[in-house]
Amino acid sequence: MPNKENLIPFKKGEDPRRNTTGENKGSVHIKKKLIKAFQRIHEGTGTSYDELFVQATIKDGIKVDGQSRRIIWQYLEGLPQQNVDMKVTLPEPMVDITKLKDEIQNNYGDKKDSEVREED
Repeated sequence: MPNKENLIPFKKGEDPRRNTTGENKGSVHIKKKLIKAFQRIHEGTGTSYDELFVQATIKDGIKVDGQSRRIIWQYLEGLPQQNVDMKVTLPEPMVDITKLKDEIQNNYGDKKDSEVREED
């Protein structure tokens, strides 16, 4: 348990101790690692890895399989637009509450709740 005398409150505005990103200290996401790796230069070719990756993907799309071709096409053109039907059909009610209300009114009239008792 920390000593209360040693605690320092946060300063208003910018404070280096405040976690504004919501990430754990030292955490690195895989996306950041991939971006960093793609930015490195391949020693043999002098080309960045992201450029080599794009070239290999295009080559695979042309020569090897339809999956790569489809992915490339989706990145270039986007996926086809899909229409979603938002029409809602409500089911028929099991009990007509307007008739139920009239029946209650006829049976109990203007009696207060305390005057109405359940029948055995």
